[in-house]
Amino acid sequence: MSDINQTLGEFIREVRTRQGVSLRELARRADISANFLKDIEYDRRSPSEPILLVLAKALNVPATRLRELNVLVAIRAFRKLVEGDRDLNILFVRLMNDFQDGRTKTEVIKEKLSSV
Repeated sequence: MSDINQTLGEFIREVRTRQGVSLRELARRADISANFLKDIEYDRRSPSEPILLVLAKALNVPATRLRELNVLVAIRAFRKLVEGDRDLNILFVRLMNDFQDGRTKTEVIKEKLSSV
C-alpha cells in the first residue's frame, strides 16, 4: 500500500506483516502491550514520540516516515494552533464552511496549505 492516504496504523501493520513479525512480537520489541499496539494499528490511539522511535527502530523504518503518518498528533497540534489564534480560527472555520457548502474543493485547500 504505502501511499499518501495511508494511516500510521496501516503502515505499521503492513510493514510488520511484510516482515513476518507478529503483533505480540513487535509489542515485545517495543516494550508495549499487544493491546496498545493493536490500538495503534487500528488508529484508535497514537504513540508518544519515545514509543514512535522504538517502533521505527523495531521495524527498521525511518522515524520521520512514522511521524509523517501520525495524523492524530498533527490534528491535536493543529487544534491547539487554531484555538490559540482567533484570526486563524475564523479563517479556518470559513474555509471549512466553504468546503462543506461546496464552494471550495480539497485541491484548493491543499494548494493553499502547500504554499505556506
